[in-house]
Amino acid sequence: MDQVTEAEFARMHGVSREAVRQWKDEGRITMTGDLVHVATSDGMLQASRRGRFRTKRKPSSSRRQLTETVSSEPTKLTREELFEHAAAYPLVSTLSICIGTPGDLYLALLPHLPPATARPLVERFVAQMRVGAVECLEGEVDPPPGFTSWADHPWFADPPMTADDWTEIEEEHRRG
Repeated sequence: MDQVTEAEFARMHGVSREAVRQWKDEGRITMTGDLVHVATSDGMLQASRRGRFRTKRKPSSSRRQLTETVSSEPTKLTREELFEHAAAYPLVSTLSICIGTPGDLYLALLPHLPPATARPLVERFVAQMRVGAVECLEGEVDPPPGFTSWADHPWFADPPMTADDWTEIEEEHRRG
């Protein structure tokens, strides 16, 4: 089952079609036409622990002093807050940058694969790298206040690139 309709994908994840449409709008799933790429989209949802990959959160340890409740959606941080996090967590920031910038990989694949094939591969790769990074961080580096897990932080939860970013790279490839 490589591709399914939005309704089938919603059933697979126990969510509404509206939730799938929201994931689509947020760039959390990959589609070709009206069909959802199951493996790639599952990888992206797993990285952000959504859909059937939701996990019950462990109670915060006494070491963690969270200042606010974390929602199921990633918190939108201001540019200044992201810079503050980068200064406070330089190693994590570097890690997120290394795995969160798929543009070069996408550009390298485009001479060999059509965009409809290359993009899901890159998205799946980034999703898997993010899962591994979050697993390494959990229990080692406490996330910033307001986050119960690094998986919820925009560095690891937000889509790796915007639709405009993907298009810009495709245009760069066409220009040679």
